[in-house]
Formats: sequence, structure tokens, C-alpha cells
Amino acid sequence: MTLETIAVGGSPGGEVTVAPGGEAVLLDFFATWCGPCEPQMDHLGTVREAFPDLHMLSVTWESDTDAVRSFWRRHDGTWPVATDSKAKTSQEFGVTGVPTLIVFDPEGNEVWRHTGLAATDSIRDQVERAIP
Repeated sequence: MTLETIAVGGSPGGEVTVAPGGEAVLLDFFATWCGPCEPQMDHLGTVREAFPDLHMLSVTWESDTDAVRSFWRRHDGTWPVATDSKAKTSQEFGVTGVPTLIVFDPEGNEVWRHTGLAATDSIRDQVERAIP
């Protein structure tokens, strides 16, 4: 499954594979209007600094790319962000609320899922578990 990313901050724009095999993955489902999603960005930014090569992708169901760009700039997003207005990824991964974080190991096995605000240490610990 691929999504179109938005060209803003650390998000290059263009298509990205949501959960490629052969590498650990951190998926972040968020919304610009979601209160806990704002502080979650700080935690994710710290995780990104600790794991710069981690396949990390944030996904929103929103179709207003201007609102997403503004949110991404305001929170210094440094990894790809994609819109999925048809919520195909949410259906694929069983996501029903935001923020939701999912970590996969390189074999594609889900090793952690968290809905709600997650602390940096918790996210970092789960990513470390997923990396061989």
C-alpha cells in the first residue's frame, strides 16, 4: 500500500510505501484538530532524532492539505506526512481513533500499538524492540 505525501518540512512529497517489508516501521495516525496529537509531535520528533533511518510515516484522514502543512510546520515535522481521506490505511490497520501509533518489526509483525498520547520513552523502547 502506498500513499501520497505532502511536500512540507521533512516530508518530501511523492508516493511512499506505508509499511515496507524488511525494516522496522513506526506509523502515526493523527489529525490537525486532535488535542493530544499536538504534544505527540514533540515525542515523535525526539524519536526521529534518535532513529533517523527508521521508516516513519504520519497519516491523517484529512483532505485539507493546507491545514496539514500548517500543522506540520508549526510542530517541526521532520518525517513524511500523508493524507488518506478515504481512510484505507485505517481500515487496513484497524485504526479507529487518533492519535494511534503502531510499530512493526522488519518481518511486518505488529509489535506495539498505542492509542492516545504516548511518551517518548515508551515509543523509543518499542522501536528498539522492533529493530534487529
